[in-house]
Amino acid sequence: MQQYPLRNLPGNFVGVFAPTNGCINVPLMLRSLYRLAQSYGATLRAHAEVKDLKVSEDGVTVSFDSGEMETVTASKCIITPGAYINDVLQHIGLQIDLSIWEMVYEYYATDPGPNGTLFPSIWFQFLDNTDGDPAKSNLFYGFPTVAWGPPNLARIAVDNAVNIISNPAQRKIVPAANDLQIVADFVAKHCVGTDNRPNYAGTCLHGNVFDNMYVLDFLPSSVGKGYNNVAVYTAGWAMKLVPLLGKILSEMVIDGATSYDISQFKITRKGILK
Repeated sequence: MQQYPLRNLPGNFVGVFAPTNGCINVPLMLRSLYRLAQSYGATLRAHAEVKDLKVSEDGVTVSFDSGEMETVTASKCIITPGAYINDVLQHIGLQIDLSIWEMVYEYYATDPGPNGTLFPSIWFQFLDNTDGDPAKSNLFYGFPTVAWGPPNLARIAVDNAVNIISNPAQRKIVPAANDLQIVADFVAKHCVGTDNRPNYAGTCLHGNVFDNMYVLDFLPSSVGKGYNNVAVYTAGWAMKLVPLLGKILSEMVIDGATSYDISQFKITRKGILK
């Protein structure tokens, strides 16, 4: 509490500092990958909805609507649509048992100036739910104010979701009142020099499978000939590993296998496919 603008923490808390922690500039990362893809000759189609997918021994055919219908045929294919994975796989008769969390994010105003409120790094509170109730989560996190983010605003939120859905079309978009309230209560009680109501908030979709791991594999052999022409990735907490995941997926489709051990992430493990 002497080093961070936090107060009223329980006396039995232990702080563990991880010097290799960091914040990812996600907008810059996406722009960089976009430009790199273009420089290597990739054609990019935004807001393109997959309407059909065919897999055979000879290759893969994808039809999609990006304002007009287009069809692309390739020898190999990588499928990485995040929470929308089942919208794509339905065309070949597959569904992943995906639990989609509508995660809330919030930004709180902090005192400005050289003597203002500064969170020097990411922080996270690990604490069991109150009364064992998932809606009373005590998993809170905060990010420092960053150069690519809104000025004098710190991201503070609960690592939980009240609205858990199975299809992105079910999202409510508006943050759950419970999630907003428990964060506001936490900030008011424990954060110094911080407003006790967020300046703004929103939601994003996070896909989970039962074991909180990834699905990173070829299609299952039940699809038939050509199943190993398609590599699939979805689920898990993976933004920090995007370059590595890209390397693994490219090895899978170019070399037919990856040099990394991905045996824990098989699509055929129990509890993944419906």
